[in-house]
Formats: sequence, structure tokens, C-alpha cells
Amino acid sequence: MDKLAVYIQEEYGYRDWLWIPNMTVDEVKSWWKELPSVSPYFFTGPISFPGQVHQIAFRNEKEFQFVEEGDGRVVYPMHEDYITMPDDCVRMHIHEDFDSYLSVGDETIYHAGYVPFDEVIDKDI
Repeated sequence: MDKLAVYIQEEYGYRDWLWIPNMTVDEVKSWWKELPSVSPYFFTGPISFPGQVHQIAFRNEKEFQFVEEGDGRVVYPMHEDYITMPDDCVRMHIHEDFDSYLSVGDETIYHAGYVPFDEVIDKDI
């Protein structure tokens, strides 16, 4: 099995991650669909996702480096070379239950705890 890498955007550019889950695409889809909430990852990021998770920083829309985060959320590159993100990579956005999703090709998949934004607003009013 080829290694699957999932690009994760945390909170609209707050941080970026590369997740290597040791799962197939179908297994990642199933894992995501069963996830009750993304709340445990709010501000900590996906560091406890199964498999390997690495923080990355983008130079532009496609090129990134692996980074280490220091005090004050300052990141330091772990290497000089840039790596190119493939166009067809699996993508994920995590922030809150109403806006988190997994994207595989043209398919958008929501986790078990997904709540549409309209329902969140209706509860708050």
C-alpha cells in the first residue's frame, strides 16, 4: 500500500499539517465519518490523530517545509528544501463542528458531529 498523506488546514490558515494515517483512503473516510466532534483538536491541532502528524508551513500555494513550533507560535523550518504538495492530495479542514470537512477529489465528507451553520446560529438566537 502506498502511503497516504492528508493535507490539513487548521482554522483557515492558523496552522497547516501533513497527516500520514497508515490507512487507505476508504479507511480515512470511515474514520472521519465516525468522528463525533473536532472539538478535541481546537487549538491543539490534529496532533493526536492516528498515525504521524507533522506541522508544515507554506512558501506559496504548493510548496511547503516541515516546521517546529516555538514560543509564541513562531515556526522554524526543519530543512532548507521545499516539498511540492500534489494537486490530487486528500484535504481536510478542521476548526469547529459546523465547518470541518474532508475532501477527496470532488467529494466533500462531513464527520459524525457535523452541524450545519444555520443550525448553530438558530441555537444561539
